[in-house]
Amino acid sequence: MQHETLSRLIEGASPEQMKAIARLALRLSGYASSRISDGPYDGGTDIVVAAASGNELPLAVAVSVERDWQKKLRKDVETASRKLGIRQLM
Repeated sequence: MQHETLSRLIEGASPEQMKAIARLALRLSGYASSRISDGPYDGGTDIVVAAASGNELPLAVAVSVERDWQKKLRKDVETASRKLGIRQLM
């Protein structure tokens, strides 16, 4: 697939499609499993990642389709750090 085509598909993705893309990317990157944890009280993380043992990793995954995604993700980093004690965010 051409880079431009992939970029257009990602830019046009709905929030649910973006989460599915993120979970696929995590699986292809070697993470054993993941689950959606999105919601108003998610603590800044949209996806929780688990190791092969099944234990959740101290890693938050934030996904955004907002136009000002950088501002939203910075807020998610702050929230995940403060509420969940997570220092790694993807």
